[in-house]
Amino acid sequence: MLKLLGVDSIAEAERLRGLHVLIPFEERVPLTENSYYWSDLCGCSVVTGSPAAWTEIGVVKSVEPTSGAALLHVARKDSQREILIPLADEICTRIDPGSKIIVLDPPAGLLDLND
Repeated sequence: MLKLLGVDSIAEAERLRGLHVLIPFEERVPLTENSYYWSDLCGCSVVTGSPAAWTEIGVVKSVEPTSGAALLHVARKDSQREILIPLADEICTRIDPGSKIIVLDPPAGLLDLND
């Protein structure tokens, strides 16, 4: 639920239906550790392996909310396909939006699900 200054009734709120609430980047609330703004994840390279030898899987295009872990929509580097990767600590072992990188430790078969 969201309360906006100057909007004091349901009728006034109805006029705003369908509009977006935008917050200046510098006014976003600081997040706790291991929390991320989904917009910061878009454009991140998704890789496996170690820093000395990354294997790039693709790039995050969007994040989809679900009833469980959100899903990263990743455009594959090696094809026109998209793969869905759960945004779960066990799979996404390092997330660094500042460096635009997400390191995966995917379970067997995850990267081949959309083949």
